[in-house]
Amino acid sequence: MLLRASGWVLSCRRRARVPRPLSDFDVDANTGFMPRRPLPKLRGEFEVWEAALRRASETIVLGSYESEEAVQKRASASAWRKVIEQLPVLDVEELTRDLRHLQRAHYVLAYLIHFYVHSIPIGEFEPGAPIYIPRPLAAPMTAVARHLRMAPVLTYADTILWNVEKINEDGPLTMDNLRTETLFSGTEDESAFYMSQVRCELRGAELLSIMIDIANLPPARARDAATVAEVEGTLRRLTGDIDELTEIMKGIRPTCDPHVFYWQIRPWFVGSSEEHPWVFEGADAGDDLLGPSGGQSSLMHAIDVFLHIDHELRFTRTPAPTAENREADASFMRRMWRYMPGSHREFLQHLEQAPVRVRDLAEETPVLRDAYDEAVAALKRLRDYHMRIAVLYVVSAGRSLPPGCPLSAMARAMEKKGPDGSRSKGTGGSDVSALLKAGRDATRRAMLKATCSMPPSLL
Repeated sequence: MLLRASGWVLSCRRRARVPRPLSDFDVDANTGFMPRRPLPKLRGEFEVWEAALRRASETIVLGSYESEEAVQKRASASAWRKVIEQLPVLDVEELTRDLRHLQRAHYVLAYLIHFYVHSIPIGEFEPGAPIYIPRPLAAPMTAVARHLRMAPVLTYADTILWNVEKINEDGPLTMDNLRTETLFSGTEDESAFYMSQVRCELRGAELLSIMIDIANLPPARARDAATVAEVEGTLRRLTGDIDELTEIMKGIRPTCDPHVFYWQIRPWFVGSSEEHPWVFEGADAGDDLLGPSGGQSSLMHAIDVFLHIDHELRFTRTPAPTAENREADASFMRRMWRYMPGSHREFLQHLEQAPVRVRDLAEETPVLRDAYDEAVAALKRLRDYHMRIAVLYVVSAGRSLPPGCPLSAMARAMEKKGPDGSRSKGTGGSDVSALLKAGRDATRRAMLKATCSMPPSLL
């Protein structure tokens, strides 16, 4: 039987490549994108950064808070910022000898920058005034970020992958032996929010092993009966693993209050905005400094790439994108790659360039279609639930302010805008719903059988 020229045949004609292990991409078979051990603390001259972070965690509150306690702490916060401004500008060359030291430096400096910016009382800013990141933070942060090939701002990697410490130093890297190291709000809700995502990352390690095995398949073996059976089994396992991630996500609601998240945790995440752009003194940090987001999770992007989910609307699939889908930012997911460590981005590129793409193979091999569609359906279920969480924790919680509340200024700062004046997608208000709906619908369109034409789930 002749196979059509698109799909699997084109995939098989790509040049064969040498299989690469997970370790090539700083990915561990047991812990996934998380390091096998918590990052080592910085020593020597860099210990001044660690000390500043410890002090910030103990004393600093949001500059937008108007409570009596918060106002009383402003003097100590101001003194802390002056100490930061007077720190020596350290050369990071010594740190480049060890990847874990570089990652720790990015983590510490990113938290210091966000503590610095968001501890400044909002009343001190004129509309449109820039926020200056002092050179003792700006210079080393941009240098470290260049070496790691990621954005010089707080990212998902900083808040989730690198923000854990062991309870028992001699014990394993497991959920019952881990806790969050740095918290902005000091609340249990914040710790629970982070740790639910840590649990997803550790659970997802198995998925990455599955993906690399398929990505390393030589095209000549792709249609062997044994290989097809192996791929089918892999897709079945993937379905179960994705459903487990959804169950983990459901555990966040009882442990993290939506209002605590929106008003006490989320403000710390805000990066540079049109209203108050960040200027790194003596350094070029670039323009795209959004702050951390679940959209930066390399694990979720890996699942998308593996299943060939078309967020950028490059392919003709059914049902056609809705008008709302087309209005959403189709470039958002790809832009999030910039916020990942460069080695993790390379893993995604490796999956993307695999000579055998699982969707193409399933399209050309009828026995695989059900298994592939079930995996995509599991991913859609995950996105359905993620939308519910986003509506509850961002959209609804953000509308809960009474008129004239002092926090309204903070709310405006949290609604970052894009370069065209529109609200940036995925950062607040109704746009976060449109963005997530577009992602959910793109997932549904990847399905191969007629079930892909089913109407979107209603929230």
